[in-house]
Amino acid sequence: MPLVNSVGTCEECHKMFEFTLFHSGVTNSCYAYCEGCGTTAILDISDGRFPLELVKFSAYKVIAPDLERHLKPCACGARFTARAAPQCPHCRQVLSAAKAAQYVERSVAKGSPNWRWQMSWSGNYYIVIEGRQIRNNFK
Repeated sequence: MPLVNSVGTCEECHKMFEFTLFHSGVTNSCYAYCEGCGTTAILDISDGRFPLELVKFSAYKVIAPDLERHLKPCACGARFTARAAPQCPHCRQVLSAAKAAQYVERSVAKGSPNWRWQMSWSGNYYIVIEGRQIRNNFK
């Protein structure tokens, strides 16, 4: 269940894009971004292929680096990693988590005026840009 569907603006090319914000605790998941195109991999903690020994290191946030080797590559050919970040769908520049606060907080503030963005791409909240996502892409 998404927290918010809204529009953001790339700080590099200044073009607008749609995004959806999720909370990994609510979705019982963890996530990673593709280092090549910024697609979001959403991994359900309850998926039987999820390595049990890595659940405590990955649950409800960005994946632990040890989980990377258990994931299939992205359709673009690049890998999903713990250090990758979302990218602008137009210019492919990595989006700044700090600058994303402007559009993320503006979108969420309508329903929760005291809520503040986590200011990183590794916390409980994750973002899907223009619907680019894959679920449970385990090997």
